[in-house]
Amino acid sequence: MPKSKLRQSKPRRNRRRHKSLPFKPASMPIFPEACAYIGIGRAKFYTDVLPHIDCVRIGTRRLAVTESLDRFIAERATASPPAAS
Repeated sequence: MPKSKLRQSKPRRNRRRHKSLPFKPASMPIFPEACAYIGIGRAKFYTDVLPHIDCVRIGTRRLAVTESLDRFIAERATASPPAAS
């Protein structure tokens, strides 16, 4: 039986992945880290969250301040829950 040639895959590029850190950073890039921190997508983040949080610009990057994200979450948690149907 002839030896079959295994198709060798190309090495993957070094992709940025969200890694949990042992500490909370002071700021984080809006996409994907800040979106993943809150658990929502980019479009929802830009329309509903971004106007209410503090951001810092460093060059062309926009970083979300972690303390302001925590404050946003806490304000929404203390808001009245929606009426049950």
